[in-house]
Amino acid sequence: MTIVDSSGDEDAQQVRTETRMKSRRVSSGNIASAGTEDGFDEVAIPSRDDLDPEAMAQAIRTRKKRLQVHNEIAREVATLYENKGASLYEHPFDCLAVVKNCGYLVEVKTLDGTSPDEVKQVRGSLAQLLYYESFALNPDWGVGSVTKIACFESKPNDEHVVWLNSFGVQVIWKQDEMFVNLSL
Repeated sequence: MTIVDSSGDEDAQQVRTETRMKSRRVSSGNIASAGTEDGFDEVAIPSRDDLDPEAMAQAIRTRKKRLQVHNEIAREVATLYENKGASLYEHPFDCLAVVKNCGYLVEVKTLDGTSPDEVKQVRGSLAQLLYYESFALNPDWGVGSVTKIACFESKPNDEHVVWLNSFGVQVIWKQDEMFVNLSL
């Protein structure tokens, strides 16, 4: 699939290039060889000398900030649906808004601006939405049809939007104080 960016934006082109997976040709003798070498220890615990307390503290602060942003976005989306008369549910999903017999299943994802993080978050959103639709909806809620929605803190690249759409997932994102593509 090729998406042409008529703006000529080099950053957009770089993101599209980085989202393409790098494959390698293998044989049955060398496929799935990670961790099979003698002495390989995937769970080696670093020594105290290798630990960087400041880096660890920064990682904790980053996770905390992402959780806060995630929860703020989830509350904002829930408020929009609640204002339209929806009943709201959570857990394990971020938000299920039910209006009459229509369910709007929302999975919120933060983005750190890097291509590897976006790939991880896009893949995670699809997996979670498909799983929750199949296994986490309570029949007592009276949901007849489900609209799956991946909600991002900023606009994901166009290839990811098209890809998620191909699985029946509506993609929305926060821009300024509004959600782009959100239909209530």
